[in-house]
Amino acid sequence: MVENEGKKAPSEEGERRTTRSERKKGASSRSGASRSASAAERQGVLAALEHGLSEALPGVDILDRDLELDAAVRADLVAVDPVGRLVLVLVVGEEVERAVFDTLDVLAFARSNRSLLVRHIASRRVDPGLEPRVVLVDPACDEQLADRLAPLAPAGIEVFGVRTLRSAAGERSYLVRANDDPGAAGEAGVQAFLDALPLPLREIGAELADRMSRLDDELFATGDAQALVWRWNGEVLARLEASGDRLTASVGPGHDPSPVRGAADVEGVLEEALAHLVADFEGRRHASVPAHLEDRSVPNTPAADLLPDGPLLTDEEIQAFQD
Repeated sequence: MVENEGKKAPSEEGERRTTRSERKKGASSRSGASRSASAAERQGVLAALEHGLSEALPGVDILDRDLELDAAVRADLVAVDPVGRLVLVLVVGEEVERAVFDTLDVLAFARSNRSLLVRHIASRRVDPGLEPRVVLVDPACDEQLADRLAPLAPAGIEVFGVRTLRSAAGERSYLVRANDDPGAAGEAGVQAFLDALPLPLREIGAELADRMSRLDDELFATGDAQALVWRWNGEVLARLEASGDRLTASVGPGHDPSPVRGAADVEGVLEEALAHLVADFEGRRHASVPAHLEDRSVPNTPAADLLPDGPLLTDEEIQAFQD
């Protein structure tokens, strides 16, 4: 009996493998048919999405389209939000389970390859130091899909449905957020970041935000529920990020993260930011002075600073040149 069972085992195992393989091929075939059947609908949603994206996600701008991340994963639209996060937009086909896996694959790829994606997109507006967002657009407004992905909202996954309204004025489709959480990543602004902080951290965050705003008139701050970013001359000067009950700050050019737990840490961030501002300002000032005007006898002193006050030419000399 044992010998017979041993002989049958390989055959049974082979049958099981064949069955799994066939199931996999069948699922793949159904997935392909599903995508093909919804191709026209997807194109219509994409066209409407590009026009209505700014309404659903204020400040988000499209940078690219049809991004292939690997053989099985792609993003329909590539965008950037006001904070500088990379935003990858996917339009859902007919299979809910496939949509969940595609979303997770896109997020995992984007997190692991942020620098590569930023290089490919070639936009200074995208900050590779921030976690990307994945926006899923579901034309069918499937509640099960929204429920499954709702726990992943803090990780940067958002689900939108498509609602179409018809009237005498015409027909128009709108994106509607499946989760109306006011702390969603799409809401941009310094106050949005502060409001999303736990109460013990809110005072620290507010103090740093207020004092950073006074460092320079040209310092520009944007924020959402997860991060606060300060830019100067288009470059990221500093970031303040929230994760649970922790605040973490980083200052350029190295952007090495460090915890912010109290007044001493706030002072440290401010000192680093100010030092970076001064160094950058000095570098730009010296770069604007031609090399032949640099006074070599006085280190780091442009010769232009040593020129006499007043015009270099008299009125008579200027008139002579004009004649």
